[in-house]
Amino acid sequence: DGTDESKLKAGANFFKGNEFEVARLVFTQINAAGLPREDRAFVKYMIACCQRRLGRLAEAEAAFREVANSDDDEFHKN
Repeated sequence: DGTDESKLKAGANFFKGNEFEVARLVFTQINAAGLPREDRAFVKYMIACCQRRLGRLAEAEAAFREVANSDDDEFHKN
């Protein structure tokens, strides 16, 4: 199905299968605003990981900084 939760799982599976561009595309299709805060942070983090694995280091760095500066994840807030 096309729910954000199913996309989240599909993106993670593509990433585990080393299909980083497909995973990145799936993660970018997720409406993160409708997800719990920790899942929003996870989506942003996974997009950054995909960018890094694809050799897009400048984009990855910017995405990692966005995650680090985000209030979406309780762990990063403490």
